[in-house]
Amino acid sequence: MKKKILICFGTRPELIKLLPVILHLKSNKNYRVLLCNTAQHKGLMDPLIKFYKLKIDYNLNILRTNQSLASILSKISAKLDKILEKNKPHCVIVQGDTSTSFGCALISFYHKTKIFHIEAGLRTFNIFSPWPEEINRKFISGIADFNFAPTQTAKKNLILEGVPKSKILVTGNTVIDLLHITLKKIYSNSKLTNFYKSKYNFLNDQSFKILISVHRRENFGEGIKNIFLAINKISENQNIKIIYSIHPNPNVKKVEKKYLKIKTNILKINNLNYMNFIYLMSKSDLIMSDSGGIQEEAPSLGRPNLVLRNYTERPEAINKQSAILVGTNKKKILSEFSKIYKSKKIYKKMSKKRNIYGNGKAYEKIVNQINKIL
Repeated sequence: MKKKILICFGTRPELIKLLPVILHLKSNKNYRVLLCNTAQHKGLMDPLIKFYKLKIDYNLNILRTNQSLASILSKISAKLDKILEKNKPHCVIVQGDTSTSFGCALISFYHKTKIFHIEAGLRTFNIFSPWPEEINRKFISGIADFNFAPTQTAKKNLILEGVPKSKILVTGNTVIDLLHITLKKIYSNSKLTNFYKSKYNFLNDQSFKILISVHRRENFGEGIKNIFLAINKISENQNIKIIYSIHPNPNVKKVEKKYLKIKTNILKINNLNYMNFIYLMSKSDLIMSDSGGIQEEAPSLGRPNLVLRNYTERPEAINKQSAILVGTNKKKILSEFSKIYKSKKIYKKMSKKRNIYGNGKAYEKIVNQINKIL
């Protein structure tokens, strides 16, 4: 009899990091893999789901405009409770620190179902940044039956919190797995490569290209405003081309429309899917973002990264001098950018490719451990 594995996700970053594990588990005839999409990020995931031809067994469809965190959690809890009661899976897999991950882990705990936590142990040691993610992941680690830590630092964090070593495995981060898969797909296919060259022909000139993305909840309002004001200042140099990836969250779009200037060297691009974004990352000279995943991907691509957050749970890239934590202070953003842009020595050091977060085989370690446990 096949053992049931329920894999839960609701945001694009979760799906990106779960995809290598999903595909590997689905190829194992000993398992029946059920996919539950809470649709916390509805439209953002559709291209990935279609591209990899995933069958979504349960779509909770919880997305509502400006809904509260309590509302998200209550909807997930009520709907997942019924799914677990009906299927009685042998384990539930969650990734990271979203409201989806926490909600699904909590209800699984109530059902006494095994919980496997991928990307466990990341900590800023500030429960309000990132918010609510920092507290979500602490709670998940406390009730998980097994924690897959991406780095030795993450493992140490878990041990300090009392998680037994026997429940932790350092694997690397699965985001690097999919990064390698995606780059290979793009650059090993001449038709696809030429398609992207044509689609993003503005990359073909000699300008210094900066890729920007912002979306963090704790940056809403004044933080994102300061980021856009810094971008406006940077854009005064006509040799610089800024590529801004528009985020659909209304709290971001509202500030962007008010404060980010309309200029010929500020290109605003909407609806970037994962493959498109990876291609743009690989062709940019510098990345500025408040994303967690980008902090992991940028070093593997050899792209300097200004982290637009006040705290980070990924200190490894900072310590290896692949990234600089600049927060949302306009003066600091401009100061650190100026150093990178004007100094060939600093830029060269930050541009060195480093496998800080794994070599692209994290999914194998995770699946092998799941096989042992089940």
